[in-house]
Amino acid sequence: RAKLAGLVQSSQMSRPWYKTSGQRISGSKLAGTRTGDFRVFRQSAKKVAPNAAFQILIDDSGSMYADVSIPGRNATRADIAKESALALSMALEQINGVTVGATVFPASGESAVWDVLKHKHSVRHSVSNFGASSCGGTPMTGALWHCARTLLAQKGENKVIIVMTDGEPDCFPSSRSIIEKCEMSGIRVIGIGIQHTGVQRLFRESVVINDLSDLRHELFNLARKSLVV
Repeated sequence: RAKLAGLVQSSQMSRPWYKTSGQRISGSKLAGTRTGDFRVFRQSAKKVAPNAAFQILIDDSGSMYADVSIPGRNATRADIAKESALALSMALEQINGVTVGATVFPASGESAVWDVLKHKHSVRHSVSNFGASSCGGTPMTGALWHCARTLLAQKGENKVIIVMTDGEPDCFPSSRSIIEKCEMSGIRVIGIGIQHTGVQRLFRESVVINDLSDLRHELFNLARKSLVV
């Protein structure tokens, strides 16, 4: 959590540059005047705070409850995905200018979704929601549509949906269509394939995780890249 916040903070630090006129002279640049470089006046850019909204979408279909090999514990794909999403949510919540929500699908029935974390709600007060389990297919089209509507209602200029799934959507063409509509609306959509390569066909941006112990690290890495662009 501290690592993510530190990276964002460093990315927003002022980067100085030098001009031939101004009010503050940099002593370290005076030597350059001997060779005709008179850029000795230090200028600094104003810091720009992060301004982003994230929506984490978690596949909670039956196949996500397959057991996986994690050192020191018994777990399922769904366990690791939800734990990773919770950890990232807690980290993002600490960053000013950033909001985060999390959704699982299906919640009940084949098309329902459940917001286990709503934007601007306390992550700590929503922890128990991440422990709920479901079963069913992979109705990703409706879930993506729900996430897009949720993000478009947020103020953050940089809008990102991160999808974690271990299979193909129930309807590939409609899911692909929604992803394209999201991108045209300015929403970045990233797919994380959990021991499955289908995300490489579905998403323009994707990563495949075969070792589930790497999932949390990769999730944080994607968030970091989204925040410092």
